[in-house]
Amino acid sequence: METRRIEVSETVNTLLVMSDLHSFVEPLEALDEIIDSWPGPAQVVVAGDILSGGASPVETMEWVRTRAGEFAVAGNHDEISRLGGEGEHPPYSEAGGFLRLDQRQAGYLQSLPFMLDLGWKAKRLRVTHGHRRPTGERVSWMAKPSELVSWFGDKEAALTIVGHTHHPFVAEQDGGRVANCGSTAGLLLGLQHPDGSISSWGDEPRFEAPARIYSTFLAITIDDGELQVAIERFDYDRAKALERLREANDPYLEDRIRWLETGLVLG
Repeated sequence: METRRIEVSETVNTLLVMSDLHSFVEPLEALDEIIDSWPGPAQVVVAGDILSGGASPVETMEWVRTRAGEFAVAGNHDEISRLGGEGEHPPYSEAGGFLRLDQRQAGYLQSLPFMLDLGWKAKRLRVTHGHRRPTGERVSWMAKPSELVSWFGDKEAALTIVGHTHHPFVAEQDGGRVANCGSTAGLLLGLQHPDGSISSWGDEPRFEAPARIYSTFLAITIDDGELQVAIERFDYDRAKALERLREANDPYLEDRIRWLETGLVLG
């Protein structure tokens, strides 16, 4: 797996790690205010799936390029997108998103590795989207947190960060610690079956709907030599994001509405 090694500046106090942006610029507009007001120097890290889903691939890619720079990896949708394509494609598709990028943005996307190996204040962290296991096998977007921990937990790293499943968690198994960013665009919380019943997307036996839907990112700090990982919640103008998809004549609009407003997908 292509890996980029980076030494994080000692002046950085917090790593703000986010994943699964999916061409939705509206959450990033909300995050701009959060990042700009964050106490102390912070480094933005993006754990993949920049494109495919929303109506704003160009704005989303530029946000990642300027905010994260080399601190970003490619996800499964980015991997497909950077193959390019021909003809007319909608902005919410992989090919349509890529074809709308300018030369600088396209080159940036194509340069992204699949893993970051970060050295930071005597700690080593790994960042990968999580769509490929270290052994190379593909990972389902419906994988459970326990599966991700067993596959990606590595005692050689203080923390491995993934995304892909849109389900945030922090867990440890056999000395390997794994954190999932969730998603800035929309979480996946439950699977709605044909009979109307809903099962949890996570390892919990039952689904519990949140009082209010939200998006997430990770805030990582080091306090007295100990790595601290917090799942941060925020919200954004979801109606505006859906209106842009409506204007783009998205045939999957009803599914997107269910996902963004409830965290549910049909099984």
